[in-house]
Parts: sequence; C-alpha cells; structure tokens
Amino acid sequence: MHRALRIAEILHLISSCSDPPTNAATAVVCKQWSEESLRALWYEVPELKQLLGLFGTLRYDGNENKFEFDSWPTHEAWLRFEKIYQRKIRHLHHIPCDEFTPFTFSRPLELLARMKSPGPLLPNLRSLTWMGLTGEGIAEYCVMFMNDSVRTFRTASPDADLIPHLGSFLSCIQTRMPYLTYLELYFRSHMEYQLPVLNLMQKLPYLTVVVVPAFSDMSPILRGISEGIGSPLLSLTLFRDYEIPTAVINLTGIQGDGLKNLTSLRLYSSYNAASQIFRDSLHLEDIRIHSYEPASAEEIRELVSRIAQTCPQVEQITLSFVRAKTEVINRFKASPTDLVTFDDLRPLLLCTKMTWLDLDTMYPLSLDDADMELIAKSWTHLETLHLTPVPGILVSDNRKKLSFRSLVYIALHCVQIHTLHLYIDATFVPENLERISGSLAHLEEFGVGFSPIEDPAQVARALARILHPNVGITWGSTSGQWEDINVVSPDICSKWHGHWARVFQILLLEEA
Repeated sequence: MHRALRIAEILHLISSCSDPPTNAATAVVCKQWSEESLRALWYEVPELKQLLGLFGTLRYDGNENKFEFDSWPTHEAWLRFEKIYQRKIRHLHHIPCDEFTPFTFSRPLELLARMKSPGPLLPNLRSLTWMGLTGEGIAEYCVMFMNDSVRTFRTASPDADLIPHLGSFLSCIQTRMPYLTYLELYFRSHMEYQLPVLNLMQKLPYLTVVVVPAFSDMSPILRGISEGIGSPLLSLTLFRDYEIPTAVINLTGIQGDGLKNLTSLRLYSSYNAASQIFRDSLHLEDIRIHSYEPASAEEIRELVSRIAQTCPQVEQITLSFVRAKTEVINRFKASPTDLVTFDDLRPLLLCTKMTWLDLDTMYPLSLDDADMELIAKSWTHLETLHLTPVPGILVSDNRKKLSFRSLVYIALHCVQIHTLHLYIDATFVPENLERISGSLAHLEEFGVGFSPIEDPAQVARALARILHPNVGITWGSTSGQWEDINVVSPDICSKWHGHWARVFQILLLEEA
C-alpha cells in the first residue's frame, strides 16, 4: 500500500467523497481505513431502523404495525456500539413513512432506553430530527437522544388534536439541549401551544433560527422576540397550518429591538396582519409572506409600501397565496377590478440590493416595457423575477402590457438573472428587436404562464433573438396553481397551450 494512503488527512478526504457502498467496502481493508470509512458511514443516520439494527435484527409485525428485535440484544452488542459507533454519529433522522405511527418503533426503543449506560446515548450528536410525537411528554422516545451537544432540533406531529403533555416535552428541550441554535416545531397552530413555545424560545439563549406554527394571533411571540427572548434570533418562520393563517398582529406600544436583529422573516399570514410588523426600521434581507387567499391590490400596495420604507437592505421578497379555488375567482370577478400597477411597486425600486421578487396577484400586473426598463435599471443584481405569470382573472381593459421588448431591458441591465416568469402580451411582437441572446448567459428558465399568443412562428423568431438556445421555456400552469384553468380562460388549454408548445418546437429545430 502506498504511504500516502496511510495519511489520515488523505483517507479522510477519500472517505468523505466516497458513496456508502464504497466506504462499506473500504471499512474492511485495515484498521486505519476502517476508522475513517466508518466515520463517514455513520456521520449521518438517515433512519432510525439503521441505528437500531446495530443491536440486532429487526422484525416487522404488520398486524400490530410494530418492529421488534428477533432476539434480545446482548451486552456484547452494546459494548460494540460504544466502542465503534456511539461517538461517530453526528446527525440522526427519524422520518417514518406514512403507514408508521409514533409507536411503531416503541419496543426496540424502550429496550434501548433500559440497556443504555449512564450519560448521553450519542454524545457527539449535532442535529436531531424526530417526526411523530406520542404525547407522553418527558417520556417521548426522542428525549433519550437529547444532550447538550445538539445544536439543531426538528420535530413534528401531524395530529390535528392537541398533543398531550406538550409543556412537559418542551421542558426537556430547554434543559437537555440548552445550546440549540436551530429550533423547528411543526405541529398544528392551537393557541394553547403558544405560551409553552414562547417560554421555550425565551430559555434558549443561543437560538438564531426558529420555525414555529403560524398562530392566529402572533402578537405574544413577536412581542416576546422584540422585547428580548435572550437569543440573537436572525431567522423566524411561521409555517402554514392548513387553512388557518395568522390574522392578528398587534405590536402597539412594543418595546425593545429584538425584531431588528432578524434578517429572514417567513410568514403564513394575511397581508393586513403582516403589515403591522413593518412599523420601524428593520434589517430584513429575506421576506416571504404567504396568505391563504389572494390579497386585494390595496393590501398589496400597503404591504409593499411598508416593506420599502422599513427594509432598505431587503434582497428577496415573496408575496403569494395558497388558495386557488374557482370560488375565489368568482368572488373576485364580482368585485370591482383593482390592479397592481407600477406605481404600487415603485417604492421598492429604492431597495437596490434586490435579487429576488416573486409576486402573485389575482389579476395580471399593469406594467409596460418602460416600467420594466426602470425596474431592470434599479435592480441590477436581480437573479429571479416572477411577476404573476398565472393570474386567476385575465383582464385587458385599462391595463398596461408587457411585450418582448421588456426582455431586452432585463438582458441589458440584469446580467445575473437565471429565472424569469412574466405575463406577456405575445399577440404583439415589436419590430426590430435587438439580437442580445448573449446578454442572458445565466438565464436557465423563462416562463410565460397564461400569456396570450397568436402567431407561434413570429414569437419563436423574436425569442431566438433574445434567449440563449439552452434556456428552458415553460408555459401554462406548471404546478396546478388553479383548480380549473378553463375558468380562468378556455383559450389557455384550447389555443395558447398548443401555440407555446409550437414555439418551443421551433426553437429546438433552430438550435439543432
């Protein structure tokens, strides 16, 4: 064997770059190779079954939906675990498949809890992911893996009912993992959980990232953050809980500067409630707000204005909604048309660090090529632009429209852009479009959504002058945004879809 293959640093690099089967094979070469290979193999344990398999063969009982050891683990198996594996595991994930319950591994886990030696079960564990809670508080199975070396903890319970003894369980998190920097709690947003969650956050002084349910009234948690939870919190995510978004945020008379530490904020909230956060100067760089239903133009206008005034350093903004039902379309059709215009977006042009804007609205935006030129000149660092390519209602009266010339302005000023989705009037193709395809060298995806089109050949010729040959083109509803696309317009499927498919075919032929 070459001497270089006995150098620990080289062996570490080799094992780090090798796949599991390779490391399994090299683990039996010699003692030195075995140590490095096993360290790589057991650095991350993707499923609980792999860990429990170290103590014996597991047998699944389909009738009871439970695993058991074929034969009881021996003391020798435990000693082998302590000697070889215990200190190598840094990341443990328990994400059971759908048919399993929180009790599927209960028997081997209970046996492991009884046989373990005093001290941490996995003393070098850095992250613990545990999906599925039994509701037994301090006796939850994941508690046996908690210790003060853990920095990241994720847990979830899909049960719609209240989780029994949640406070008892959360108390284990704060006492057994006091140095957590990342906390993720995925469960239904029952208001009864809010105070225990806030108490937990207040007792973890090193937290920088928190993911918690979007309670219907987020005022207490946001006030707690602002007035000091004792940690330098940088990122807060309030995740979506089915049909119950945050509807109330009242920060009147708020004290403290805790919210000013945040650089990332992700909310599942009405826009009116979210607007209450943007009252004073903030240091947010990434803002993502998802409402349940589409917001009105007035709500978007107010939220955008507040973000622009309070977050001059913002780089990424996403404003979207999740409910895309026919009933929503019909309700908006019965109301006066109120479009989001360039003037509504204009305040954001002062945020010159923008790299990402994703804006979904019920109607197409009222923008023209001159507006897009100003946007492109203001946001020269732009990488992703997604401006309502799949609106729920198509309107033409009193609306400015984008043409393919807007792509020219983006190409000239936003040289780093890689994802671009626009609602374009492709029924009109400007004459004498500049040939600038080389300027969009980083563009990977161009989406037109529900954009109307009449002459595929003419559109293909225009795009060939603008887009790089390797750019992917998407059209229509790529992820089922709307319940029934024909309600939006029968032309989308019967006419425009075929025309855009033909554009794609023509461009492929020209590339060949």
